[in-house]
Amino acid sequence: MKNIITTIILLLFIKGTIFSQLTQEDININGDIRLYYQYLPSGFNATNESLPLVIVLHGLGGDALSLSNSFNWIADTARFIPVYLQGEPNFQGQNSWNNGTLLSSTVDDVSFISQLIDSMIVNYNVNPARVYCTGISMGAIMTYRAIETLNDKIAAVSCHIGTMSLSTLQNYNPIYPVPVQHVHGTNDAIVPYDGTPMPSLSLVPETINKLKSVNGFQGDSTIVQLPDNVNDGITLDKITYNCTTPLELIRMNNAGHIYLLQPTNDTTGMFLTWHFFRQFTHSNPTVSIDENQKQTISVYPNPVSKLIHIKANSAIKEITLYDLKGGVVYKYRGQKDKINVSHLEKGVYLLSVLLNNDKHILEKVIIE
Repeated sequence: MKNIITTIILLLFIKGTIFSQLTQEDININGDIRLYYQYLPSGFNATNESLPLVIVLHGLGGDALSLSNSFNWIADTARFIPVYLQGEPNFQGQNSWNNGTLLSSTVDDVSFISQLIDSMIVNYNVNPARVYCTGISMGAIMTYRAIETLNDKIAAVSCHIGTMSLSTLQNYNPIYPVPVQHVHGTNDAIVPYDGTPMPSLSLVPETINKLKSVNGFQGDSTIVQLPDNVNDGITLDKITYNCTTPLELIRMNNAGHIYLLQPTNDTTGMFLTWHFFRQFTHSNPTVSIDENQKQTISVYPNPVSKLIHIKANSAIKEITLYDLKGGVVYKYRGQKDKINVSHLEKGVYLLSVLLNNDKHILEKVIIE
């Protein structure tokens, strides 16, 4: 099930139905409660926007919270919803992913990603043809694992400093070849570019060769050096392979196991990723939910001076009303179809309704 909002970041926009926010969420995946953070861009309105979804996966020992503001600054203007997923501990207690490596966790991360996509389509009207996934290091390895079976749902991926596991390298035979961007340093000692691989991992040339064979390589490529304006000892080559399904390698010459960030580096990894993603839509995305079962509510009158009436197509479990600062001004657990707000100050509030299937519906309410 999903938790109620725990963090409210920005002000409510008067003309929007949902405000810009970062929230901590969770979802039940086969009995495991999985954590993630989502960011709804400024002025987001699910009734008239069907935005792309960007799934972000952290590295070994990392966490979703530390990444949870990385794409938000782009999302507000580029108009997409980033979600930051939390991995589970492996046998060494490190936050990890079940991606076919020796340091994998044992939970079902493919189902986590798949069901989260379905949930975001239902609850936030995400465009099913524009679902993307990106990861760093262990998260990149998991991204490759995801498109083994979820290539019917993911339109493109961007993998930073993490190659295919040997099991993915062997089993990768997608029904829908996926556009891929791979970013890697030639001096990477953690996930080697070439030379001697880490156990259970492929090298960058092996990963690229597998992708070339799947994505329809036509026997040619172009190399363009990206601008080199920062004295960081690193140069960037963008290698575009002539494939029927796009494939590119950003080769970070002389770089170790790093994620590019300005102003230390010439560019930022998040910018490279979104610049790549925005080109692609899925030709035939699978949606694993029944749109007729989409949970909806109506709230009336709105604006309101005394009684708010709530009508839902599913039983209500909990009602919460927030003020502009994110404070709870009203909360009721159980079935209820109206609340009295005559004692509250005039202004704009957020009504959160938890339905019987643990879906949250958010509505703006104006009290006058």
